[in-house]
Order: sequence, then structure tokens, then C-alpha cells
Amino acid sequence: MNSFVDDLKKEWHKPNNTLMWLLLVNVFVFIFMNLAMVITKVATVKWIYKIIRENMFVAPDFVQKFIYKPWTALTYAFTHEAFLHFFSNMMMLYWFGRIIVEYLNVKRLFALYIWGAFGGAFLYLFANNLIDFILPISFFEPNKDSIGMLGASASVYAIVVCAGKLYPEMLVHLLFFQEVKLKYVAFFTVFLSFVGSFGYDSGGDMAHLGGALVGYLFAVQYRKGSDWSVPVTRFVNWFTGLFKKKAKVKMGYRNPNSNAGKTQATRSNQDELDRILDKISQSGYENLSKEEKQFLFKESQRK
Repeated sequence: MNSFVDDLKKEWHKPNNTLMWLLLVNVFVFIFMNLAMVITKVATVKWIYKIIRENMFVAPDFVQKFIYKPWTALTYAFTHEAFLHFFSNMMMLYWFGRIIVEYLNVKRLFALYIWGAFGGAFLYLFANNLIDFILPISFFEPNKDSIGMLGASASVYAIVVCAGKLYPEMLVHLLFFQEVKLKYVAFFTVFLSFVGSFGYDSGGDMAHLGGALVGYLFAVQYRKGSDWSVPVTRFVNWFTGLFKKKAKVKMGYRNPNSNAGKTQATRSNQDELDRILDKISQSGYENLSKEEKQFLFKESQRK
């Protein structure tokens, strides 16, 4: 058990390991949610789990609820309850996240994940609150039983579509398939969500499309020289800087002639060292005096 924990710590503290960080956070939250669900159910206090779930992790479906917990626009993207939902998202994140890391960098992968989460939350709220007012005959059928949204799908779609837009001809290997061009993978995932957005549980598929749209725009702007990862990186640097200890500034008087004194002492030591080395070459180390041997030892330690 200790070795397993040590391995996790080692992976977590590796530099430039954003993809693994995202995967591990999703894993930890998945384990936490399911443990909390089981424990509260066994203890007949499932209402505690419901409070935690709805107030900390689930993105609400209506604006009136969302304004009281805006943090869920991000936390939902790290939260899963069903294993298949969790497993499929993590596989997609791992496969296509590696492409973004290799060809863009880890900072842009993280930014894509965050922007994708926001894009998914925005379109999810739009679908649940505004679309019926815009379309005179709505094809959108919201799930009346839904109490919010969970999952990294919107963020994953942003990563997949961005990779497909930037590197459409790249060949990728998927389970049960031979080599497939990345543009076809991106198109197929978006097409499925588009079709699903007219079905019963449309909100989740609308969120997928929101993430996909963000990934597309991210790629287009990147090609134009506009890097959407910059504001995310700046915010992260500012936020993490709040928790770093600032070095204490020591005030003191500095003698302007101190450098000159040090230089002169260094030259004097070098001259003495040269003299002793000449003496060793002429008459050997055993003929040095006790003081000369001590001086030579101190100089060797200083080097």
C-alpha cells in the first residue's frame, strides 16, 4: 500500500505532467463520489451525499440555481458516478490529450480542458433556459428528471476537436479499429452529440457540442496566433502564487569596498597556492611545513 501511494506521489510531483494530473484528479473524485454514495446509503444518511453532490459537483440545469454555485461550472468536469461514463472519458482524455501535449504543450492541454468545461456549462444552461424562447417550434426535449450535469465529456470533446482541426490527417489507433484519420474521429463524435441533442436527454449532448465548439475556436485562433491558454496560465500562476512562501528580504549595510577587498584576498591566496605548488614540484609534498599543508587542505576544500 505504501509503495502504491509513493508511486502516486511520484507521478503527481513530476514536472510538466498535466495529463497525469487531470487523470488523477478525475480518478480521486470518482472514488470519493462512489465511496460517499455507498457509505451514506449504508448509514441511511444519503441526504448528506445529495447535499455534497448538488452543491459542490453538479452543474445545475437552471440559471436561478447556478448563480448561487458558479464553481460548479468547473467542478462538474472532474466528476463522474457511472463507471462506463468515467472509463470512456478517461480513455479519450488519455489518447487525445497525448496528442495535444506532444504537438502543443501541457499548458494548452490544461487550458483546453478548462475552456471546454466552461463552454459545455454555458451551452447546457443555454439549452435548458433560452432555446425554447428562441425556437417557435422546439425540437429540444429537456430531461425533466435531470437535476444537473456531471462528467468530463465537454472538456474531452474540446481536446478531440482541437486535435482534429489542427492535425486532420494524423492517423490514430482506437479500440476495435485500424488506423483512423483524426478528422473522422472528431467529426463522428460531434455528429453523435448533434443527433443526441434532439433526444430525451439533450442537455448532456448540448454540453458536448459546447465543448466541441470551444475546441474548434481554440484551434482556429491558435493558427491565427492568438493563444487562448495565456489567460488560463496567468490565472493559475497568480492563484498558486498565493500559497507560496515569499522569501524574506534582509536589510543590511554593504561596504562598497568589500568587493575590492575580496578580490585582493583572492589574488593573495592564489599567489600563495602557486608558490606551494612550485615547492611541491621541486622538493615534494613531505617537505612542506605544517602551515603550508593546512593552507593547501583549506584551498582544496574551497574548490
